[in-house]
Amino acid sequence: MSREPEIMESQVMWEPDTKRNTHMDRFRTAVASSCGLRLANYDDLYQWSVESFSDFWAEFWKYSNIVCSRLYDEVVDTSKSIVDAPEWFKGSRLNYAENLLRHKDNDKIALYAAKEGKEEIVKVTFEELRQAVALYAAAMRKMGVKVGDRIVGYLPNSIHAVEAMLAAASIGAIWSSTSPDFGINVMLNLYSI
Repeated sequence: MSREPEIMESQVMWEPDTKRNTHMDRFRTAVASSCGLRLANYDDLYQWSVESFSDFWAEFWKYSNIVCSRLYDEVVDTSKSIVDAPEWFKGSRLNYAENLLRHKDNDKIALYAAKEGKEEIVKVTFEELRQAVALYAAAMRKMGVKVGDRIVGYLPNSIHAVEAMLAAASIGAIWSSTSPDFGINVMLNLYSI
């Protein structure tokens, strides 16, 4: 004799705010206004982003307030297919680290980190992160690191790796890292190319 599973009543634990106060909804509203579109919901925004991807990314650039020293000439050459690897935001000049570190609320948490085998969660504020990045960048400059140089870090995925990566990016150098977890042979093979 088989027993039918008992169906229990479920209770709704959370519902999204119907006021539509999310970044996605604010972006959708801004795009609709800026482009004269009727975008009633996320699906409408998604469909427009697929059909008009160049316009979508131009609007996203604007909405995101990306800091740049030179605006792009064109978002992307839409006559090229994805297999041609078209250049995106051709002509633009910006710094990744500058955009990531521009958060105005110094006390807001920028990073959370947990070490393997430890329960403690380390928190780093935007101010602490900016200070550490500035110290790393100053040390790199003192060693002669300049725009276009390649820097490789052999360190675990940690706060220090993020700080070093942002310092390299702030200078305009190229960053790569390998965690010691990979072992010395992997590291030697990766960077002997």
